[in-house]
Amino acid sequence: MRKAAEIGRVAMWMLLAVLGLGMPVHGQETVTWSATDVKGVAVKVPAEWKATVLVFVLPEQPQSQAVLEQLKGAIGAADVQVALVVSGKEAEVGAKKLLETGKIEWPVIADTEYAGSGRMSVHVWPTTVVVAADGRQVAHLAGVPRSYAKDLESYLAKEAGKINAAELQRRLESHDTVVDSPGQMAERHLAVARRLLEKDLADQARVELERGLKLEPEHVGLQMAMVEVLLGMREWAAAMQLLEKMDEKAVSPARIKLLRGRAMVGMGKWDEAEGVLIGAAMLNPDPAEAYYELGRVYQHQEKWQQAAETFRRAFEMTMKGKRVAVTGPTTRP
Repeated sequence: MRKAAEIGRVAMWMLLAVLGLGMPVHGQETVTWSATDVKGVAVKVPAEWKATVLVFVLPEQPQSQAVLEQLKGAIGAADVQVALVVSGKEAEVGAKKLLETGKIEWPVIADTEYAGSGRMSVHVWPTTVVVAADGRQVAHLAGVPRSYAKDLESYLAKEAGKINAAELQRRLESHDTVVDSPGQMAERHLAVARRLLEKDLADQARVELERGLKLEPEHVGLQMAMVEVLLGMREWAAAMQLLEKMDEKAVSPARIKLLRGRAMVGMGKWDEAEGVLIGAAMLNPDPAEAYYELGRVYQHQEKWQQAAETFRRAFEMTMKGKRVAVTGPTTRP
């Protein structure tokens, strides 16, 4: 009877976790984050009365350099808050190197614990995130597509009230289809794949990703998207093989561990998955999904109390769980 009760508790928390888990919908999630740049200046997101552009970069990465070269022109005369975020254990060194070039006029934040990238769902570098004055995440531009500058300019025009939603969509869909390099073509396949995934068209998205990877086999954004697709299709071994080939310096360590853990769970490697998922939960500032997968491991191992506790943590880390914690009863019966 006691074991049955524990199983019931696990099932309950699993249900709650499932209801709360899921990838954030950009433009819907509200972002609140603050940090201090390497000069000691506070940076708060959202900024009062204006949009914020956060650019997550790796200083020595060519793609990040390409984004930085286009950033000033893309922003133009827009009244926005801009900050660069350098992630990883060597973030302090990288951030100072950026400032030493004399070309950077914005705050540079050293995100050594991946707190900012985790909060903004950044999994590849570079990524540009636009946060509205009310905290909505309205744009999430991964990589450096050929249309980067025009896309960012269009999102900022929308937030400034210069264009409406329909015009923004028209601009985003009206870029020239002619590209100049395999890298630009690969970016286009990735953009199309993301739109297909938003519509739950995984098979078609996979075709686009495969085409992109033929052009640029080492493209981290394409690789990450393909891993997600493979996991969704339950092709665990294929996902694991692709993960082993990736350049981990350009990807969030927490995300890599989570994806590996998911693949191991799918392959039935429960004991291996346990250690990997514990690491993912510890590294990730938004560990709901890692805790959920870890709860599945404990459930399979019949560690009922640990499973129930881990599912509870998963739920508490979701937006729904945080709202329950804030708006719950303030008095006791």
